[in-house]
Amino acid sequence: MYLKNVLLKYAGIAILSISFSSIVISCSDDDSNSPEENGGAVMMVDPEKGNSKVVWNYTNLGPDVWATLSTDFEDCGKGTSQSPIDLNTSQIIKKGPATGLTFSYKMNSALVALNNTHTNEFKVEKGSFVTFNGKMFELAQFHGHAKSEHEINGSQSPLELHFVHVAEDGELLVVGVLIDEGEENENYTSFWTEENFLETQKESVEQEVAGTHDLSKLLPTDSDLYQYGGSLTTPPCTEGVNWNVLTEKITMSAAQLSLFTDIFNNNYRPVQALNDREVISTEEEDVL
Repeated sequence: MYLKNVLLKYAGIAILSISFSSIVISCSDDDSNSPEENGGAVMMVDPEKGNSKVVWNYTNLGPDVWATLSTDFEDCGKGTSQSPIDLNTSQIIKKGPATGLTFSYKMNSALVALNNTHTNEFKVEKGSFVTFNGKMFELAQFHGHAKSEHEINGSQSPLELHFVHVAEDGELLVVGVLIDEGEENENYTSFWTEENFLETQKESVEQEVAGTHDLSKLLPTDSDLYQYGGSLTTPPCTEGVNWNVLTEKITMSAAQLSLFTDIFNNNYRPVQALNDREVISTEEEDVL
């Protein structure tokens, strides 16, 4: 995960909301939802940029030594609220849908494909948001980790996507979705194609993705959420990140998964200690 203090100026937003159990998604195909007057610019969120001279990876300079590579990376070793974690369902506190998110994702967003040497990422056109506890966070980019970084009861999935959102004051909210092998996911086929997975090992490369794409269909609309306070899962491992991991997984075909894993495999950080943190769920509390 990456962090940058991005300041966003929000204009008024007209939202048509469709309610589900814990996630509310409203779709926008109007560029007037953009927070900037120039509308269609792609969000630029690359917190790694400030540490671009510090080389790290997932092998010889991997998670076990990140904290030793730079004083900026000390949280990777000393932090007490680190991500990812194992989501042990026997320890999760159910608090109901009041802690859910409201989504407003564009139905016709431009994308830019990026290989930053650590993951393949899709940067997103301005104008897609989530609202959490009354605060608005704008979707900046989404990227993958293989295998999944979060575990559920000690089990990993082949892939996890992180949807990175940034508030006006720079606070981060990340939505994680775990992906298992199964049926082809038609909601991703407009951009999840071979030409948009860019191979590189030593330098970042990016390109515009042809067409526009419906972001409102990328996440399940009826999933509950696991929520906790955590960190970036890559250096500098900064804490204070609002994590929302969907309880419902999605599927991709073996061919779709291989588009990512043929370039990046094992680009994940192992689970970290929960310590004294509380993990809650938007599921309704069990009634005895």
